[in-house]
Amino acid sequence: EKSKNWNYEGGMNYAKVSFNMSRLKNIIQKQGATMPNVKVLTFDTLRDTPEVIKTYVGHFNKAFVGITGEQAQIDKLIKPFGTYYERIIHDKNGKDIILKASEKLPKNAIKEGYAINHTA
Repeated sequence: EKSKNWNYEGGMNYAKVSFNMSRLKNIIQKQGATMPNVKVLTFDTLRDTPEVIKTYVGHFNKAFVGITGEQAQIDKLIKPFGTYYERIIHDKNGKDIILKASEKLPKNAIKEGYAINHTA
């Protein structure tokens, strides 16, 4: 029997995520299939608090599970999958500055904004 699990890794603040989650929901409904066990794992633990994830995944299906935690916990969890992510901030001139996952974000990053690139 095929796996009835579907995992998403990334952040909740992306239009692409919403599009993919909506697509998944629509495809399954059209096929009359049983909804898989969906687990959504965030790399963006600063913005994706437990409350944010619960609200976000609940929008698509109340049975979806959102996963967050301390950044070190997330890093340990994604390591076996070979998943990589980095954060991108901008300097005063608008130039991209790439921070590896292990590098700390500047204190003003939440206010100023940042993006996350990832392989998942």
